[in-house]
Amino acid sequence: MSTVNQLVERITVLTREVRSSDEPVTEMQWDAFDANLHRFLVGTIGPQGSRVPTGEPCADILRELSDRYPHPLRSPGGRSPERNDDSARELGKPSTQGVTLPRRGALRLVAAPDPRESVTLPDATDGRPIARITCALGALADLVDVLEYQQVPDTSGVAVNTAHVLASAAIVARHTLACGPLAAGDRPLAVGNHVESALAAMQPLLESAPVRSFRGLPSVADVDIGDTSLDRAVSAWSYASEVELRARIPSTESLHMMVNQGAHITATLAEVVREAKGDDDRRGARADLVHASQALGAADKAWVPGLTSLIKPSADFITASRGLFLALEEVRARSDRFTEPEREQVAQSVGQAVATLSRRVAAARAFLQPLADGKALYAPARQVGGSPERLNDQLKGRYVTVEYFDIKDLDAAWRTAGVATQSATALLVRRTTGPDSWRAATIC
Repeated sequence: MSTVNQLVERITVLTREVRSSDEPVTEMQWDAFDANLHRFLVGTIGPQGSRVPTGEPCADILRELSDRYPHPLRSPGGRSPERNDDSARELGKPSTQGVTLPRRGALRLVAAPDPRESVTLPDATDGRPIARITCALGALADLVDVLEYQQVPDTSGVAVNTAHVLASAAIVARHTLACGPLAAGDRPLAVGNHVESALAAMQPLLESAPVRSFRGLPSVADVDIGDTSLDRAVSAWSYASEVELRARIPSTESLHMMVNQGAHITATLAEVVREAKGDDDRRGARADLVHASQALGAADKAWVPGLTSLIKPSADFITASRGLFLALEEVRARSDRFTEPEREQVAQSVGQAVATLSRRVAAARAFLQPLADGKALYAPARQVGGSPERLNDQLKGRYVTVEYFDIKDLDAAWRTAGVATQSATALLVRRTTGPDSWRAATIC
C-alpha cells in the first residue's frame, strides 16, 4: 500500500540519486517536474490556502507558497497552459480567475475532465533520476488531488510533508541549473528561489512544533507484488533496502550486504537465462549479467575488513536479505527443470531485483566519500594505510578514523560495479511485445 508518507519518503530517497547524478536534464524533463510540483502544492494547500486552517504556525507561509508560485507554468510539451477565462469561454462556462492547473498524467487515478490539462509523465521504465523523481512526485500529486475532503485533518503533517518535497525540489532545481540548458535556466532559478525561501521560513516553526504524520488519507492503490515466494522476497528486499538507505548515516554492514547480495542476484539471473532456449538477445544479456556479477564480486572483495559506521543493520533488512538469498538459492537449484513459462516468470522477477539493485548500488556508493569526509567511518588501524600517526594504533590493534584515501580503491571498485550493473539493467528494463517478452520492466 502506498500512502502519502511512503511517497514522500520515496521522493527523499530519489533526491539522493539526483544529487549524485551528472546526467543532463532537458527542458521537457524540468517542465514535467515543475508542473507536478505545482500540482502537488495546490492539491495539498488548496487554492488561496483553502485547505489550511487559520491560526496554524505555517498557514501564511503555505498560502503564499501556493499563491505566489512563479507563473507562467510551462507544460511538458512546451506550451503555456491556458488561463481559466480563456478555456471557460471556449467551453461556454463562467470565467474564473487564476491559472488552469496541469492535472493527472500517466499515473492518474481518475480521468482528467479536460484532456488539455493533462501532464505527460516520463515513461515508468526511464531509469534517469530526474524521470524517476518526477514519476514519484506525479503519483503523490495524484493522491492528494483525488482526496475529497473539506479540511486537511492534520496541518502540521501537511507542513512537514511539504517541507520534505520543497527540499527535494530545491535540489532538483539546482541540479537542472548545473546540468540543463542555460537558455532555459530562468524557470529552475525562479522556482528554486521560491521553494528555498519558503523552506527557510518554515524551518524554525517546524523545529519548534512536534512532528506529526499526515494521517487519515487513503492509499493510492494496492501494489501487486506477485504470487510466488520469489516475488514476495524481491518486494520485501526492495522495500527494506530502500528504508535502510534513508538514514543520514547508514550501516556500512548494510551497504556491504547490498553489494554481496547483488553478486548473487546477477549470477542467479545469468544462470536462469543460460538454461533458456538461446537467442542473440539472451546471450548478450547473459554476458552483461556475468560481467556485472564479476564486478560486484570484485567490489565485495575490495571491502575494507572491519570498516564500520558504528550503526547496526535493521532487523527488517537482515530478515529480507536472508529471505531473498534463500529464494534465489531455490531458483538456482531448480534452474535446469523450469518449463519455458516458468523460466520467463522467474526471469521477470529476478530482473526486477536487478533493476532495483542498480539503483541501490549507486545510492550506496554515494555515501562513501561523504561519510569519510565527515569522519563517520572507522576501521582497524592494521587494515588501512599506514602512517607515523597510526603506528601506535596499529601496534595496539585500535580502530582509527578512515580517510577517503583509505577507501579510494573500494570506491573505484563500487563505481565499476555500478556501471556494470547499469549496463545489464539497460537490457532488462525494456518493454517488449510478443511471446518472448522475458525482460523485466519496473515502475517509478
